[in-house]
Amino acid sequence: MYQRLEAFCRRIWPEFEALPQQRRAIAVGDILGALYAVPLAVAGLIWLATVSRWEVLLEQWPLTLALLLLLYPFNRLSFFVVAELRPGAISDVASSLEAVLIWTAALLLGPVGLWLGVISGAARLVSGWRREQMSSGRWTLARNEALSLVETTIACLAGLWMYRSLGGWVPFPGLYLPKVIWAGLFATLGRFLLGQLLTLPFLLLMLYLLRWIDPRIKPLHFLRFQSVTTALMASGQPFAVLAAGLFGDHDIWMFLFLMTGLLVVSFLAHRLSQMALRSQQQARLLEGLETLSRGLLTAVPEEEAQLAIIQARIADHSLYIPGRLEIRLFPDRVVVHEPAQFEAVPGAVWNWLQENPGNYNFPEGTPLPWGGRAAERCRRWR
Repeated sequence: MYQRLEAFCRRIWPEFEALPQQRRAIAVGDILGALYAVPLAVAGLIWLATVSRWEVLLEQWPLTLALLLLLYPFNRLSFFVVAELRPGAISDVASSLEAVLIWTAALLLGPVGLWLGVISGAARLVSGWRREQMSSGRWTLARNEALSLVETTIACLAGLWMYRSLGGWVPFPGLYLPKVIWAGLFATLGRFLLGQLLTLPFLLLMLYLLRWIDPRIKPLHFLRFQSVTTALMASGQPFAVLAAGLFGDHDIWMFLFLMTGLLVVSFLAHRLSQMALRSQQQARLLEGLETLSRGLLTAVPEEEAQLAIIQARIADHSLYIPGRLEIRLFPDRVVVHEPAQFEAVPGAVWNWLQENPGNYNFPEGTPLPWGGRAAERCRRWR
């Protein structure tokens, strides 16, 4: 079965064959996930376009303007959960409170408010596509944004239908009617559960591919990680009902007061998650360097023995270096390439580095001297 999936993906994307084995399994998930999500996303966009009342944006232009101005900081201030699926294998899922803003817009403006999510997703896709130089990374980006668009359109529109069916109406009237509040909360829960149901086929596909991606990752650990991240993404959703109710009771100023508070929470969560990740990486790196130093001091002082120890420590992840790593002895001996599922560093890069020895740091998005732009921060140590 897996070989058939690989053959299918190879016909869609000829470069698929050149990927390492583990990276091919990840690419199978990205390609099939994108092919599953794109038709649903297109159907969701058509549904959204047919039920949107554009005149509402002009009638509620102060609110529309406020939502547009809030969209960018909510999108940028993401926070994430990091988990070790196995020793050395780190996975993270980023989230933000942008979904709270979009669902609030839907409760106040109706379906047309969901176009905020469409605009945000399109902006992420364009900027990420320009930043990502590798085709495999672009497939991942396309799959992520297509699945996100499915939740923004189909799941949210179904949530609005549920909200109206339970006795609620748009715009959200305020916090003085318990029936409407409960309708909003149940619709929020239903919208979230439907979104998870729509992504379930992709989750099952990744569970199936796990044995080819990395057989050392246990499915139970993967499911536990997914459950934790799902709970994280769901935790802020009820605040959309509170924000819509405050707008209904006190107009835009109390609404902006709450949204400012949520922005502060987003900023703190963003910084704390970055600090936690950095501290975790530094602690593991120092521990690994200490272990490596002891091994090198007790080993035979010959090049092959020293290189063998370095290879072994990186391979068994006792020396954990975040990101991608490649160590080469000129002219063409690759000592270490980690993680194995990612493409090798192109020869043009090594040719330039051989002619320009030294230590370099290329921040994400900066022009690279051998051509193109850095898709992610990269460093070179001599």
